Amino acid sequence: MAQAKPAPKLHYPEHLGWNRWFHGGDDFPCVQLFWPDKSGRFPGQAGAQAAFQALQPDLSASDWNWPAASLNSGNSPPASH
Repeated sequence: MAQAKPAPKLHYPEHLGWNRWFHGGDDFPCVQLFWPDKSGRFPGQAGAQAAFQALQPDLSASDWNWPAASLNSGNSPPASH
């Protein structure tokens, strides 16, 4: 399951150039979408793959807790409830 977290405006110039052009400035909200690796770990979470973390720099403004890592091996979809 992906997670969406707010991205602060201080990151807009570096990461949201075309969005800033479209909106005529920085007056728009933005969230960053994070997805887990095949082991269910999010970037920044203990045990997450280093190469995977480099693809998703955390732009969020505050410390927050990732959901618990999934027990899914990544070879099959999680069981439905």
